[in-house]
Amino acid sequence: MASMSREAALQDISRLVEIIAESHPDPFRHLSSQVAFYERAGAVAAELKGETVAQSDFYLCASRIAALVGDGHTSVDSVDEGVERLWLDMEPLDGRLVVTGVYGGERSELLGAFVNAVEGVGMEALSDRIRTVRGSDGLYNDLEHITGAFRSRVLSEYLLQKEVAKPLNVELKGPAGGTSADLEFAAGKPGRLVVPRTAVELPEPGRNDMAWAMLPGKAAVYLRIDSMRRYRENFESQFALGASEAFLKELLARAGFEAGGDIERSIQAVPSATETVIEALAAMKENGVTSLVVDLRRNTGGNSYLAYVLAHFLYGERMLDADQGYDVRRHSRLYGEQFPGRVAEERERGGYDFGEMRRWATGKRGMDREEAGKAAALSPTFRRLAGSFEPVRDVDAYVLTSARTYSAGFDLAFLLKQLGAVVVGVQPAQPANAFVDTLRFSLPNSGLKGWVSSKLMMKRPTEPLHHCLRPDVELTYEEFEGFGFDPNSSLLLALRSIGKARRR
Repeated sequence: MASMSREAALQDISRLVEIIAESHPDPFRHLSSQVAFYERAGAVAAELKGETVAQSDFYLCASRIAALVGDGHTSVDSVDEGVERLWLDMEPLDGRLVVTGVYGGERSELLGAFVNAVEGVGMEALSDRIRTVRGSDGLYNDLEHITGAFRSRVLSEYLLQKEVAKPLNVELKGPAGGTSADLEFAAGKPGRLVVPRTAVELPEPGRNDMAWAMLPGKAAVYLRIDSMRRYRENFESQFALGASEAFLKELLARAGFEAGGDIERSIQAVPSATETVIEALAAMKENGVTSLVVDLRRNTGGNSYLAYVLAHFLYGERMLDADQGYDVRRHSRLYGEQFPGRVAEERERGGYDFGEMRRWATGKRGMDREEAGKAAALSPTFRRLAGSFEPVRDVDAYVLTSARTYSAGFDLAFLLKQLGAVVVGVQPAQPANAFVDTLRFSLPNSGLKGWVSSKLMMKRPTEPLHHCLRPDVELTYEEFEGFGFDPNSSLLLALRSIGKARRR
């Protein structure tokens, strides 16, 4: 859509507000009251002027309303992400954005520098502005959203409050002091990507976004999991839970898989995560290796079923004892459309399921065997392979995280930590207590799509909302610099920890 009538735009905004209000577990909490939410939504919608509304203006209006819930999972899809971008790669570290990649060798002196401002707009102002169009789970979530915004002309112009010129001036501070650079904002790459040299080469992920390798000197087996969206057991478990065929086909298509024809046949064509896990752990056993490094630094989420799979093969029945807090799911009309097979589940007024919360309050922790059996039954692939491989049980696990470790990726990191794994790297943007499990929605007139949370996750119920998980071994800027800004500094830090543990 290039533009739409103001009337049609306001109808879509009304539908968006309705979706949020009836689907989100606590839509008014961020603004403290229902009155405040509806007043702010109305004020934002009133800014749509004229007889017609441009696509970019409608997108920003919808984004601002979705951000009113203050939830990093609830958002609308970008209308221009990846079309044009600022050609600078940045990642959160020590509460700031640090340059991890440049385009063109003449820019290599910027590597490792902190970003202080873009076009004169400082990081504090950028954080304040991004929170008005993207709900926030905390500082590291804001920083991740800022890096994403500079891959969109619409959002870049919103953050900078002016038309984006080419190039953009970026102010930085590196080891040698302050500097500035005029960097391209364009569709075409201005030069080859330059990153610092790494001391260890890692395997590229396969079609299931996973890969594994034996690290040098058999120090550990390395298991890379870049997302939890592209593995067969994801789709099998959602199918078993009653997800609609239309919803599953959209997920398959978004993941790059064949989505036409018979849905079960399409799912079986997706590569398995269980098979990759067994291959990696079999190599551990065969080589007498006891340390495993699980790399979740690029894992922005998907379906947490993989956490159950990996924990089973690592720890066996001990995984049942892990305290993962509780969830409160909200059933809604949108939830029923996407999971029609679950509409008969027990729920209370408002569509809430308080069962887990009440069990946790009475002292119940972890899963029992009956619950574990039901979980195993969700995936025919896992159920078939589970009996063919004996769990490792005696393992020293290390989990690599970054600010990008989010949603289901965080679920996996948290579960492994509860079972004794050491978390190494940068604080994840995902808090332990937050709103998660998104439902897909589409607005009728514009066709704009988005996501709304349907569940309150309380992994540490005694802590407040947005309580964050700090790594056990945290990568600081000083250590990052000491490793020569190596892209795999967190892995080097983990290997150092493994060496220390062996010498004790």
